[in-house]
Amino acid sequence: MNNFRKYLIEDKIKEFPVSLIKEGLINSWSYDKLLIVLKKQINFNYNLTDYYIEMIINRSEITKEIIDKLIQVLNLSGYYISNYYIDNNKEKGIPLLKEWFSNYDQIKLQLNKKFDSDSNGVPLKMYHVTEKQYIDRIKKQGLKPISNSKIEKHPDRVYLFDNIESAYYYKNDLIERYNLNFDDVIILDIDTRLINKIRIYEDPKFGEDWGAYYTYSNISPFAILTNI
Repeated sequence: MNNFRKYLIEDKIKEFPVSLIKEGLINSWSYDKLLIVLKKQINFNYNLTDYYIEMIINRSEITKEIIDKLIQVLNLSGYYISNYYIDNNKEKGIPLLKEWFSNYDQIKLQLNKKFDSDSNGVPLKMYHVTEKQYIDRIKKQGLKPISNSKIEKHPDRVYLFDNIESAYYYKNDLIERYNLNFDDVIILDIDTRLINKIRIYEDPKFGEDWGAYYTYSNISPFAILTNI
């Protein structure tokens, strides 16, 4: 394993600077651009927060045409529905068709960016926090984008930190939040030179000082330096 990793590093390091060049623009629209299009296409009430656009629709205004148009705009703009409220009942993800046409007064949608700010560069070393129960799978498959959030629905991702301090802070937060033992949660060191064409995005929900990112790229077991 170590010899193979060494070979990969030597082979990839020559082309690594090239991998930092953005291959086309993959970003979500700005909030104001999306709001302009939405108000033109689907003229409902909107609230803009720090992290998402809240869309408020009365039940009497819902039609199949409106739903199709909304999904079309979201796909085009790089947004998705993370949470929704049917009256005061919160759910994750996008409402089912039967929920759109169920008996309620108002539905609220939280529209999130699929792609936040694209990072200008990729740190050579990054960190991933995970539970020990997943290690056998990671050894075989590496890290694959998954949706494992208990707070909201989002596209499948791998979450990363660019500093060990934030990784430890997040580890301790998971231990406290889910009543885990210290050894139940581990931090994986990742060599990004061994990941083919990785693109990372800043995660604004952690705050600017966290050094928190996510990626839609697969991370090979050979890129994981931690002895797992």
